[in-house]
Amino acid sequence: MKSYFFKVLLWIATTALIMLGLPWLAVTFSDNMSGMIVNLILFYAIDPLYVIVMGACAGQNLKGYWYLPLGCAGLFLLGIWLYLSKDLSQFYSYSIVYLALGMVSMFISFFFKKRIRTKY
Repeated sequence: MKSYFFKVLLWIATTALIMLGLPWLAVTFSDNMSGMIVNLILFYAIDPLYVIVMGACAGQNLKGYWYLPLGCAGLFLLGIWLYLSKDLSQFYSYSIVYLALGMVSMFISFFFKKRIRTKY
């Protein structure tokens, strides 16, 4: 139980760092044009890759970590609301895509783990 709690806490802290900390760094320490480039890199490279990796790791223990992609999408919206825009209507699609990427990678990881385990 202690190991599970530590792993969940580590995933939540990492998700908060990436979904809340990186947008804050981009807004705080960059000017307008470079901030836009950094945010595009966040939206199209760093955040999707993190969500896919997180979903793949959550698929190894689906019963214990099924909620991680949902929390990741929620923290993404919170970070956008706090640091970039109070109007979230433009970013709902990003959140839905991140949720879908996390869920698909989670289920793919779960099914491949199950298939490999039954094969050997």
